[in-house]
Amino acid sequence: MSFDIAESVELTSESLVFAVTPTPTTRESTIVSTTSTSTVDRLPVRRIDDSLWYLVQHAPNTRRNTYESHIWQHGAQYNCIDDPIESQCWVCDTCHKDFSYREGQSTSNLSRHLSTIHKIEGSRKRKETPGENKPNPQKRQNSSAVAALVTKVNIDDFRQLLVRWIVQAQIPYSTIENEGFREILLLLQPSLERYLIKSHHSIARWVRDDYQEARLRLKSLLSHSQSRIHISFDAWTSPNCKAILGIVAHFLGSDMMLRQALVGFKEIRGIHDGENLAEYIIALLQELEIQDKFGVFIGDNAGNVDTAIEAIVRRFRPEETSLGNRRSRCLGHIINLAAKAFILGEDVEVFEDQIAVTLDGDGRLGISEHDLAQEQAHWRSRGPVGKLHNIIVYIRGTPQRRQAFARDVSHVIAEAKVKGEDVDFTSELTVILDITTRWNSSYQSIQRALILQRPIQLFLFSFQDVLRNDLLTEEDWDTLRAIVKGLGPFHQMTKRLEGQASFGSHGVVWEALPAIDHLMSHVEQSRAQLIEQEEEEEGEAQGDRTRQSRQRHARRVNPLLICYQNAWQKLQKYNAKTDEHHEIYAAATLLNPCARKRWFVKKWTGDAAGYVDQMITKNKRYWEENYRRNSLNEFPDVSGLQDEPINDWLMDHSDTEETLNLMHLRSTSTDDLKHVIGDSTISSPGGSQAVLLSCVNGHLILSLCLQ
Repeated sequence: MSFDIAESVELTSESLVFAVTPTPTTRESTIVSTTSTSTVDRLPVRRIDDSLWYLVQHAPNTRRNTYESHIWQHGAQYNCIDDPIESQCWVCDTCHKDFSYREGQSTSNLSRHLSTIHKIEGSRKRKETPGENKPNPQKRQNSSAVAALVTKVNIDDFRQLLVRWIVQAQIPYSTIENEGFREILLLLQPSLERYLIKSHHSIARWVRDDYQEARLRLKSLLSHSQSRIHISFDAWTSPNCKAILGIVAHFLGSDMMLRQALVGFKEIRGIHDGENLAEYIIALLQELEIQDKFGVFIGDNAGNVDTAIEAIVRRFRPEETSLGNRRSRCLGHIINLAAKAFILGEDVEVFEDQIAVTLDGDGRLGISEHDLAQEQAHWRSRGPVGKLHNIIVYIRGTPQRRQAFARDVSHVIAEAKVKGEDVDFTSELTVILDITTRWNSSYQSIQRALILQRPIQLFLFSFQDVLRNDLLTEEDWDTLRAIVKGLGPFHQMTKRLEGQASFGSHGVVWEALPAIDHLMSHVEQSRAQLIEQEEEEEGEAQGDRTRQSRQRHARRVNPLLICYQNAWQKLQKYNAKTDEHHEIYAAATLLNPCARKRWFVKKWTGDAAGYVDQMITKNKRYWEENYRRNSLNEFPDVSGLQDEPINDWLMDHSDTEETLNLMHLRSTSTDDLKHVIGDSTISSPGGSQAVLLSCVNGHLILSLCLQ
């Protein structure tokens, strides 16, 4: 609800009394005249949501041992003239904001408003009743015995938990009207009946009120951020076909601990180009009043994300000509792109445009037989992976075929038991369909198919007439096993970077460069092993082949070599892009106590060796321009804490965890150090990030951590 104070109502208190007197009411409320004893001048009549509301005097509870809330000293109750019994509200004297309120209802929401927004804390004083006797010890003892038999209910907690359950579990508001639900609650606690609302409209009001309160608290929290506020965003289509833009803020709170909050959840109107997405984010930054505090933007690698970030920076920072310290890429998305290139080839985007788009990922709703055959042909052109995809789509296409496959699984299990063999699956296990938008789904699909190889072969035998073009040979199964082996490190790295970074690893910005380097090394070594293996096989068969057969064999290229080459090219593309963001990726690794300059000297070899000093110089200059403070006069020494060999942190990170545990943000830090900590907090690939800074051995240690 909202009201207009400036719009004075042309009704006197006398005419108002005349207007509402005929309305019967059981409330112990009366119309207040203009000679109210309130400490502030309260309007006798207000216009709220195009309706007239009149001021009433709150009737205090006169029972003994009750407490009078302080909210009535800082606000007043108003009832709607049209419906004074059902339509009631409380209006704050300070900001004139109105809240839904019913007599006898909990006032904790109103107290939170006074405390959070106006810093008004109330003291709960018990009202003395005339002639009240002094406490009687015997009576107190009897009362305690009775109280022990009565289950106490905190109505405020009940209300909050009820709203939380309805919102988080996405329960319909109308559930509160369900007789069965109400009977369960009243069976557990009959005293809830007087507090149990009867209309779903009340739940809706509670949710709106709580949302507004939470929004104000979030705004206050952001205003006290000790760091820049970094924004991650992504757009997707919901199951009910709505285009959604999710926006999350990452920052350090006043306690120097990482905070993150969903600050925007918008339905996108129009096309999903960068300029349109930017308008939503710009409006949100202005609404939250953080347009002067934003730092880095995190998104996937789509072109519209770059355009959106450029538009935002251009609006608020027109003097900045480069996005080097504003753009952070999702490392999980990069790994996924490389894995897709490994499986589907270099032209992944072209292939995905060719295949038909389905509604549910399993069936083929609305697709013609001709289009289905064309899509199957496109998948089949991708080799054993494509043929397996077609088989799985066919199995999951109808309930009858799912049941037929389940019978084959049970048959294989029963046959194994007769032979005394062990199987790695149960009768409930089925095939997994790979989804192009779901990370690791192809790896999981192939891995599950290898487990269910025997049931799949049995199913293919039964449906060989339909699936004759997708039958899998023993060589195809060997290829699938090799693909799973090649994709294993990609899957492991993705899961690792989804961690919470609680101890300086498993989702840390400094892991970005080592992660890409680790995957590129895996690809290079695997490719070299394949070439060496083929050369050995070629040498063994050299004497047994005719010249013509040798030429024919020489023209045959192992498809796995192409898979590794495609993945390497994709990783190399985005590895080169990190050079545009030395202030983010290289700085994080450079200032990590277990890496420092030594890592770059070891990894940046050949032509890249000359860029090490340039990178350090660039970060020193960035330090001077942005982070240097009076108490921090020099750029930290990055030569290395000691000369021990560098661990492979991605596999064994115990030293890293032990060192980063020393850098706890709750240590006594100078204001300048805290400022540097805050300004250096950035969001990076794969999630939200925090920054860990401290002084270890006189050096400034900075490690950018993502949660």
